[in-house]
Amino acid sequence: MSEQLDSSPLHIEWATAEVRDGVLTVAVAGERPRGWAPRLRAVLALLTPPNRGWADIDVARAHITVADVREGAESDLRHHLDSALLQVSADLSETDGQGANDDESTFDGRMQQAFRSFADSGV
Repeated sequence: MSEQLDSSPLHIEWATAEVRDGVLTVAVAGERPRGWAPRLRAVLALLTPPNRGWADIDVARAHITVADVREGAESDLRHHLDSALLQVSADLSETDGQGANDDESTFDGRMQQAFRSFADSGV
């Protein structure tokens, strides 16, 4: 898949979806803010339901790969991935310019982001 770089919001290009041997690969397009992939992995780890119609989700620089996609799970998987990416976009737009020490690949960075997300939850 070719990588598309543009200034549109981060989104999944569903028209690029390919399934081979039950493995879905779909492109991620739009402006990719720093830290989007690790944040998406963290959100997916928190939100992925236990009894799902797919297996592991891998996030790469320009695409997402989902293993063992089962027939009938398409709509749920699309909603799951779109929702997670929307959350990541919201999280990263809130944290723009909050400091260079917000490394989301570290335990402290992930915890910091989780706690910061409570600021706008109204709870």
